[in-house]
Amino acid sequence: RVPMAEDELQQLQTDDQISHDVHRIAAEAVAFEATVEKFFDEAIINDVSNAVAGASVDEELSKRRYHQEQQERVRARAQELLQVAVSKEKHERDLRDLEEAVSATSQGATTSKRSVQPPIRSKLKAQDRSHSMKPYVADVTEFVGEAEANRHTRVLKEENELLRRCLQNSKEPRAFSSYLRTNTTF
Repeated sequence: RVPMAEDELQQLQTDDQISHDVHRIAAEAVAFEATVEKFFDEAIINDVSNAVAGASVDEELSKRRYHQEQQERVRARAQELLQVAVSKEKHERDLRDLEEAVSATSQGATTSKRSVQPPIRSKLKAQDRSHSMKPYVADVTEFVGEAEANRHTRVLKEENELLRRCLQNSKEPRAFSSYLRTNTTF
């Protein structure tokens, strides 16, 4: 062998250290890369689990809304049925009262000539009904006969036609004089 110079020997030791440093750096890079991969894996797992949890939360909210809507429909239907039942009961009560009044009237007419008082309960109901109902307002509209209505229509059409002719000649100063002569009295 050829003896090496001291400079060459130091160079080889430095190269050896550098190669050891390269291996150490590569090992650190692999460890760092593994840490980054682990971080990304955990982030993806968290995102997916959050998306699934979010979907289950949305599903749960939609189920709750559906149940609330169902309950509202059931309440509304129950209210309707209650109103119908109350009105039927009131109708039946009114029928019974009327039947009692009719039977009392017919019995009273055959047995005696005195007037029969209707039951107090039906009097109170009649008062309640009269207070809750709108009062009757008489309709005093005047009716016009067909001949009169046709005459008014004909007069209005003639006046309309005369005004139309006047408007066609609106630039002429005496365009409305015929209208004024026929529709005004001096």
